[in-house]
Formats: sequence, C-alpha cells, structure tokens
Amino acid sequence: MNVERVISIANVVNDDLSQIGLVQRLQELQNALANQINSPNEGNLQMVGQSRKEVMAALERSNFDYLPTTWRSSLEELGLTNRLGAGLASGLNDSFEASQSILTDVQSYVAVVQDDVSTIDEQLKAVASNLVAMGLKADHLEPGQAELSFLIPRDAIDNGLTKLAKEISFFDKAVRAFSEIEEGKPDAPELRQLSTTDPAIFALVGTGTVLAFLKIVKEIICVIEKSYKMREARASAIAAEMDTEIIEKMNAQIELAIEQGLENVTEMATRRLDSRVGRSKELKNAAKLYIGGLAARIDNGFQVDGSAVPSDEEKEEQMLDAEDERGHQITTSEEVNTISSEIRFAELPEESILRLAYDGEEEEGDQVGTEGA
Repeated sequence: MNVERVISIANVVNDDLSQIGLVQRLQELQNALANQINSPNEGNLQMVGQSRKEVMAALERSNFDYLPTTWRSSLEELGLTNRLGAGLASGLNDSFEASQSILTDVQSYVAVVQDDVSTIDEQLKAVASNLVAMGLKADHLEPGQAELSFLIPRDAIDNGLTKLAKEISFFDKAVRAFSEIEEGKPDAPELRQLSTTDPAIFALVGTGTVLAFLKIVKEIICVIEKSYKMREARASAIAAEMDTEIIEKMNAQIELAIEQGLENVTEMATRRLDSRVGRSKELKNAAKLYIGGLAARIDNGFQVDGSAVPSDEEKEEQMLDAEDERGHQITTSEEVNTISSEIRFAELPEESILRLAYDGEEEEGDQVGTEGA
C-alpha cells in the first residue's frame, strides 16, 4: 500500500468523521439508551428514536461511501470497509431490529461501535501525524491536475507480471487514443502511483481526457445494467419453461442490445471527429476497439475512477459565476468529480453480463495514440 495514499485516506476519513460528528452522535445515542433503560418512559423512548435518527442522518451525510473505487482495496487492507458509512448504518439498524425491546443489547452494541469509531479516528490521526513527521506528504492533486485510476482484479492477471504489463499497456494506449480524439493529439498518461494490493494504476491525464474517459465508462455501465435486466427476464422465461423459440429470440435481442449499446458509446466518444480529416477513420476504429476492451474489463470486475482539482482559471470562473445572475456554469473539473461519484455508486453484478472476450483484442490498435508521444 502506498504510504502517501494512506495519509490521504487518513486525512479524508478524519475530516469526514469530524464534519458529521459521528463520535458525538453515537455517544448521545448511548446516553439516550441508558436513560431509557434506567428510567423507562415515553419521553426517554422518544429521545432514543431521535438520537438514532441523528446517527443515521450523520452516516447519510458521510462521504465515506463516495471515496474512489480504486481506494477500496486500501480501505479493506486498513480494515475500514464495513466499520463506517453504509456498512455501519446497516449494522446499527440490524441491531435495533434484532433486539427490539431488549435495549440493553442495543446499548452494548452501540457502546462497542462508539468505541470502535473513536479508535479509528484516533489511530488514523496518529498514523497521518507520524508519517508526516517522517517527512512524507499526503497524496493530492495540484490545481488544474486530473487523475485517472484503473484497478485490476488480481485474479484477472493470475499474479503474473506479463499479464499485469499487458493491462497497464492497454490502459496507456486507451488513454492516448481518447486523448487524441478529445484534444487533437495523444497525451501520454504520467504514472503517479502504482498500488499492489489489487493492482491499481494512478495516472495524471488532461482534465478533458479524464472527463471523456469517464463518460465512456458511465455509458458502458449503462449497457451492462440494461443487459443484466434483459438476462434476468430471459432467466425468468426459462424458469417458466417458455417455448424454446421465445428463449432464442430473447438471446438474440440481448446480443443485439449489447452490440448496439457499445456502438452508441463509440459514436458518443468519437462525435467530435466528424469534422476532422486525416486520422479520423483510424481513431474511430481504435475507439471501437478500446471501448470493447474497456467494456469487457469493467464487466469482469475492473474499475475505473477519476478526479480533478479546479485550475486557478476555473476557480476564478466560479467566483464570477457566483456574482452572475445567470447562475453557476459547471466546470470541467466539477463534471469529472460528479461523474466519478455516479460511477462509484454503480452496483454491477458479480458475474460477467456482456460476456465479451478481451484477451489480446486490442493488439490491432497498438500504434494508435502513439504519435507525438
């Protein structure tokens, strides 16, 4: 795990806990439960209900579940995944529902949770402080910078360096191709970090390219979600022992929907090439190739994320917009971060839905996106 990113995670989680006041809310819930246990009455019971609502409201305000998907392996390694955010909310609700009138059991559970959250808060502060004291700095983007990250499931590469190198190469070539489509020239992604728990690549890329790439990912996810619903309908038809001809027709419709869906993504991604000459045809072919490869990977557990920090010019635009009666105009950086949040909350099935092969399929485009590199 990259220590600079550990500092960033620690700082983000500490800030989040402070902003939502979770430790205090849990203590208030614990006190309310104690009051009702020691002196049962309607007023104290209402305070329990109110305190519980405030804890849940705090967890809903938490940004923990909005952290980059490519941080998830680090969060798991730090043991934080189910101890904060939605995981904690689910545990608290389960405790109330399971115990119902046995409030002493609920109080015991809340006490454990409150102590655990306090420990997390204190330990992360200590970790960040000690690492900074050693001369290390938190990982963060500078104004005007944008990052793409690409998480590779370890079982997809069988712990093999050759397969890992191939996936890094795919990511590099895809970014170069889409940067040329978006910006008019290929932009070589600059490696910022390489995490090894589940291999994750963090690379600096132009903000416009990051936005274009994330839009592609978002549309691919939509294709997967639509295809999943169609496969569910087919499974129901099979369970109902419907006619074989109907099942075969549904199979054909699924395949057609996937094909057309990815074609639509390619059209969206290459729209700005329509007025260009030269490498336009080559880039369209490359886009189709890389979108197919990217779709197959996302469908098999690969994850793509991105983030951006507004440039000084964007910040100035935001200030001017705040004074303008026409209202705020969204910046490229803001759009990057908005789409990233949407992608992070996409819940895709564990099994492959598109069932596309991706081993070696991008070799045809090896030379695309390399000009000017």
